[in-house]
Amino acid sequence: MRSRPQSGSARCTVGKPASHQQGDLDAAAAGYDKALAIGPGHARALHMRGVVHLQRGEREQAVELIRRSLAIDATDASAYGNLASALLAIKRV
Repeated sequence: MRSRPQSGSARCTVGKPASHQQGDLDAAAAGYDKALAIGPGHARALHMRGVVHLQRGEREQAVELIRRSLAIDATDASAYGNLASALLAIKRV
């Protein structure tokens, strides 16, 4: 079984916080940024920060962050779906 390449300090739990679920993209982005300050290689935080960019229409930034997350954790199916959405939005597919 492959372990995830994240340091102990970066193993904070990052899902989709209430602020993101409620549509508060500024608060959600701040939460993901805080997680990334602790663990810059946290795949889930990178992915979800990319999702915030996508929801704001910042597609290039979304693609960059989601690709970085997939380079760390290539098993995240939802990240592939969000990457596809971002690429379709900028017509790169």
